[in-house]
Amino acid sequence: MYHLLNRFIPKEASTRRWGAVLLAAPLAAYLTVFYLVPLCGVLLRSIFDPGFTIAHYTALWKQPVYLKVLLNTLEISFWTTAAAILLGYPVAYGMTYFGPFWRTFLMAAVTLPFWISVLVRTYSWMIIIGRFGVINNLLQGLGLTEAPLELMYNRCGVYISLTYVLLPYAVLPMHSVMLGIDRSLLWAADSSAPRPGSACAGSSSPSPCPGLPWGSC
Repeated sequence: MYHLLNRFIPKEASTRRWGAVLLAAPLAAYLTVFYLVPLCGVLLRSIFDPGFTIAHYTALWKQPVYLKVLLNTLEISFWTTAAAILLGYPVAYGMTYFGPFWRTFLMAAVTLPFWISVLVRTYSWMIIIGRFGVINNLLQGLGLTEAPLELMYNRCGVYISLTYVLLPYAVLPMHSVMLGIDRSLLWAADSSAPRPGSACAGSSSPSPCPGLPWGSC
């Protein structure tokens, strides 16, 4: 059987495949033990309490407060995802035009927030968008506003902080996909584009689509 497999699967390809599997195995085991198993436990607990029941799910529709919380969560998730993708797309696309040195530098800048606690990063926005924060002081100093803007303790503050925290997760998958775009396609599109910008939209917009699901997770 081993000899038959070697006849159809090249040895180098088989080695690379098993090498990739071995590299992914620790992460897969970690996610299974600490993410998938607890998630399945919560799901089973929701329908077996102690016997089979759907009372927890019917309560979701009977109690207005639960439904409101669910709709608010979906709305915040949608707009945060849209903002992260719209802001991350030009960053990911622009990084592909730099050489190895500057691309590495920009990649380090994108991943730099991962080195700081999420709690610290979120609270740092209080200095920026607070009532007496940098933005309000700047706007009032320029005479653009007479009173501080309410940028915290509302949806605006939630969108800003969540988009900031999740932006690297949108940039990195799209950038990895964009690196695989053939530059000759962009040059060909540039020479035949009817107006500036349409070449970029036509030749590169569909390409990062495989990275969008990972970016929106």
